[in-house]
Amino acid sequence: MTRRVLFILIVSVTAIGLGFWFDHPQGWTHWMTAGQPGWVSAGPAGPLPGYPKPRYPAVPQVNSVDDLVPNAKVIVTRNMPYSGNQFPGWEIKEGETVLFVVSSSLDPWVVDAFVQAMRDLNCRVDLLVQGAGIGRGQVNPDDWAPSSMRRKLEWPEQKKREDQAPLFSDAQWLMDLAQKRGYDKVVGATYRSPETEADIGYGLDWVTREMLASPAVTYPYEIVYEVDKKTWEKVRQAQEVHITDPEGSDYRFTWFDEYWQVVEGSHPKIKVSGSGSHVYGPGRSEVPLISSHLMGYPQGIVLERSNAEGVVAGCHSTEGLFPHIKVFLKNNAIERVEGGGDYGRLWGDYLVATSKITYPTYPGPGSKFLIETALGTHPKVAVPHNVFESRIARRGWSYQRNRTGIFHVGLGQHLATAWAEHRGLVGGHNHINMWFSTYRIKMKNGQEALTVDKGRLTALDDPEVRQVASRFGNPDELLQEAWIPEVPGINAEGDYLKDYAQNPAAWQQKAHRRAYGSLLDKKLYP
Repeated sequence: MTRRVLFILIVSVTAIGLGFWFDHPQGWTHWMTAGQPGWVSAGPAGPLPGYPKPRYPAVPQVNSVDDLVPNAKVIVTRNMPYSGNQFPGWEIKEGETVLFVVSSSLDPWVVDAFVQAMRDLNCRVDLLVQGAGIGRGQVNPDDWAPSSMRRKLEWPEQKKREDQAPLFSDAQWLMDLAQKRGYDKVVGATYRSPETEADIGYGLDWVTREMLASPAVTYPYEIVYEVDKKTWEKVRQAQEVHITDPEGSDYRFTWFDEYWQVVEGSHPKIKVSGSGSHVYGPGRSEVPLISSHLMGYPQGIVLERSNAEGVVAGCHSTEGLFPHIKVFLKNNAIERVEGGGDYGRLWGDYLVATSKITYPTYPGPGSKFLIETALGTHPKVAVPHNVFESRIARRGWSYQRNRTGIFHVGLGQHLATAWAEHRGLVGGHNHINMWFSTYRIKMKNGQEALTVDKGRLTALDDPEVRQVASRFGNPDELLQEAWIPEVPGINAEGDYLKDYAQNPAAWQQKAHRRAYGSLLDKKLYP
């Protein structure tokens, strides 16, 4: 395996179980008798009724770094919402000292814009530039997801080499550096503490100049907050959940009260402070966890009696695209994986590699559990227009998970990620994303609620959300999703199984070419 290339440059920039209680519009039998779990309902010859048509946003024109500084200032000065970094603000105050950690695979104009924004606040900024790491930035989309899986599998050997010749990039080194030099803030990249599993530093999601210039950056936070709140009110009262998607997902689980006890820190046995941006503790269940990443399943938590059952299926993940995959669940754990090409084959290797590891807080060995069904709540999020042409833009593929109505489903383990990494063990979790799902809740009071309907987050149509949006402009425009991907047999002409399921990357590349044309021929960065 090629050794990860890492270089660090610090530059001082001084003065800078149920389910039978719902009626599907096409009839309950449409979902329950059409085939085995994982049956794909996408149409064979055209779009399904009621699904949103494809939509691709305009590309912002950026002529200089100065054009980006106003949006960078919004992020630099905005308060950090909740406990998360999916819709982040860095809350930097005038005169603070800041360690700005960036990857060498960022658009340099993005880096310059943030440095200038902090300089305008009379901050002292030290810039730490790191190598992109193993497998980062591939242009070939067929290898995006498999390479992510390989990195997990190769970690034990990589850790041995790093122990012999340390690379100054891990969480402990960063914590020591920040403490020794007295930085007020660490921004730009996040690391996970091996002791607390909490994130260190505030993240940077905007890897290209067009992403930083996007209207999503300056979108009124008040609207996102109201959308989060309205959605969370339903989730917080959930008793039973059933999730379906035309690409074949169909699973359900009970939302036990013990999940909330873990979140609040009052569970008699499971004591965790959360993981990453999900900070658990008293009062945490009463606010949305976390903005644009709401818990559609109790994040990371698996009880002895957790009972998710069914199948998670599709062709997309936060990491990339792959042939159609089906992951079957029983008793909240993976029973088997079918399809998925290289991604599916490597997932099988991953299950074997972790099968004898018992991760803290989990009820049995293996990184095999349903631990996430996270819901995006920001309507203006879009993947980069040139995501298939640029190594730098490729990193923006994961940004899609923040868009309203999109779920990314995590399978593995989550609350012991840094624990495993620190010990040189295979860990983490893997994803399947759902773009057009329907999320139904049976609440504790017996009422039924539809949280997402065919990929549309229902809170966007809530009268109180529309009232808040009207303070900032036309609510119809503000609450319309900026990016809706084209998928044949679901929201576009074509046969899902024949035209898409075995090679989704090829279709998505052509869809972007149809949407953006000659703009994709402009190579402004690698």
